[in-house]
Amino acid sequence: MTEVDRVIAVSGWLLMQSWWAGVLACLAALNIAWYGRSRQPLLLWSAVATGAAVVSILLTALGLVLGADAPWSLLVAARSVAVGVLLVAFVLCLHSLVPLPAVQVAVVAILGTRMLFVVLGFLPIGRWTLAAGTSSPNYSPVSRAVFAVTVLIVFVYIVIAMVRLPRRSRIELGLAAALSASPVLVVVGVLDGAQVEIVASLWLAPLALLVGAWSSRHVAELRGSLRTALTDRDDAREMSYRQARTDHRTGLPNARGAAELLEARLEALAPGQVVAVRVLTVDLRQVRADEGDLAADAASYQIALTLRRMGEETDVARLGESVFGVFVTCRSDEWVARLVAQTEESYGAFRRGTGLPSGTPLHTGIALSADGVDADELLQRARTAAAEAQEQQRQVAVYAADLQEIRSRRARLGRLLTGAVTSGEIEVHYQPVVDPHTGRRVKAEALARWRHHGRLHPPDEWIPLAERRGLMPAIGEEVLRIAARDQVRLGCPVAVNVSPGQLAAPDFVATVLRIVGDSCPRERIVLEITEDAIMADFAGALRVLQELRAAGFSIALDDFGTKYSSLSRVAQVPFDILKIDRSFIQRIEDEQGRAMVAAIQALTHALGKVSVAEGVETPAQLTALREIGCDLVQGFLTGRPEPIEAAELATETPSWVSPDAPVYDVAAPPGASVPL
Repeated sequence: MTEVDRVIAVSGWLLMQSWWAGVLACLAALNIAWYGRSRQPLLLWSAVATGAAVVSILLTALGLVLGADAPWSLLVAARSVAVGVLLVAFVLCLHSLVPLPAVQVAVVAILGTRMLFVVLGFLPIGRWTLAAGTSSPNYSPVSRAVFAVTVLIVFVYIVIAMVRLPRRSRIELGLAAALSASPVLVVVGVLDGAQVEIVASLWLAPLALLVGAWSSRHVAELRGSLRTALTDRDDAREMSYRQARTDHRTGLPNARGAAELLEARLEALAPGQVVAVRVLTVDLRQVRADEGDLAADAASYQIALTLRRMGEETDVARLGESVFGVFVTCRSDEWVARLVAQTEESYGAFRRGTGLPSGTPLHTGIALSADGVDADELLQRARTAAAEAQEQQRQVAVYAADLQEIRSRRARLGRLLTGAVTSGEIEVHYQPVVDPHTGRRVKAEALARWRHHGRLHPPDEWIPLAERRGLMPAIGEEVLRIAARDQVRLGCPVAVNVSPGQLAAPDFVATVLRIVGDSCPRERIVLEITEDAIMADFAGALRVLQELRAAGFSIALDDFGTKYSSLSRVAQVPFDILKIDRSFIQRIEDEQGRAMVAAIQALTHALGKVSVAEGVETPAQLTALREIGCDLVQGFLTGRPEPIEAAELATETPSWVSPDAPVYDVAAPPGASVPL
């Protein structure tokens, strides 16, 4: 066999080896790059790489005499190595690091240039290269060592890079790496200055396959671990996302989740639709104080369940400790009245469903979506309406355009009111309490008034505000101090209102004794206590009232019959005067209303107490009270509140008094209210 025949025979094996290398590399690339549009560039690239490998193999196996043909040898070798490097880089980075269109453009440009260089390098060599004289194969140990180390480095790099590839692609790319050593041999041969026998490298293929099979299992395990870690990471992210938007006590969306739900509803609105937001505040402080945190949390959970059952097409969220939100999509603004009515009607069912105590405060604010209002602003509007309902002691309040302005003005008023006591702006006006027959002033009720910069603010404007801000104890003490001082000038007993906060104070009795002191006799001071103030802490209130009566003060029970107290409890209260609320007096002209007042009057006399009807505004009401036998009356008809200067001069008989009226002595001690 001639040298040429031997070379041609060897080249057949080398050609098959190069062909398999190209096919496996192409399969690996196709498995990785699943984009359909990338298959044609990959096939073209694989074919060109295979052709380049054939050229390199032939040049290496036959031996190219250095000299005139050395540049061509270097050029072909360098291009072959470049294609091998691009193979790995392109396959690993195709679908993750670079956008696909950019990769396709780059591949086409590289492959076109590569094909041109291969053709230019292959044509001049031609058949005459096969007949060229060759030197003996060089089995230099240095060449073998360089070759082995180079192949090992390339193989290890590819195995490490294959960690992120699918199992099938890893195996195919490993086989391609094991069989594609020819470009490296070319480099070794060129640098060594001699030819290298390519067949000598075939023994590395089985070794590479064994190492690849062994590493494939470990790589698969590593990939499984990585996949598990990534899955756990994704699950943790999903859980963290849900936890950040969920209230852990009730399972409802929290404020953050509620804003996203509401934003989704706003984006899905159809023409003519609006989103109604209802914010419900449930005061669980008493439940928490009486039964503990667990009971309050259980109540919150029960509230969540009840709200969910009350509407199928609604979103329910927990916006705060005792604040819940309900979102519903409505057809038009006509739903506002219906929503208000439904809310008020559902309070009873809501209390029964949640098991909340009957006295638990519930307040709802309603706001409707409008153009240009996002979810956060809409929620804030509903919260504002709920706060308005709570402050005004109403069940429901609807947000209006001027509500924020009203609340801002009220807040400014509250800041001014805070310094009213210390700056001497609290005045006391006195309303006479008179005999309904003679018109004689028997006593006077001290009423707080606030004058700021010369303007007298209406009581219903600032007294509820003072109660909410906790200012009434200080104001009540100031009124008691002024009334005790003015009692001598008035010449009659003075009644002073006591707020629930004052009555609940542990040092209230000592405070009253200190303020009154020796300025007037204690029996000339009447302390008016409301029914709800007594019932808030019945046992404690009884103890305080007994101490006050023992100290010489008279006690008047105010707002009788308007709250939830029972007659058995009222009978236990140590009081001297019972005040009939104005709500009964306004109905006294009809039969049922008159019967109610007559019953209260009979009860008062049966208990040996004095009755006072408040809120008398018409002569008809006064006549009915006379006929019923009420002891004392007060109201705008019998006398408006006046400063001390005017009150002490009011001694003439009023025009409404009949000259034939009998005379009663109601200035006598409590219980002596019979005619003389």
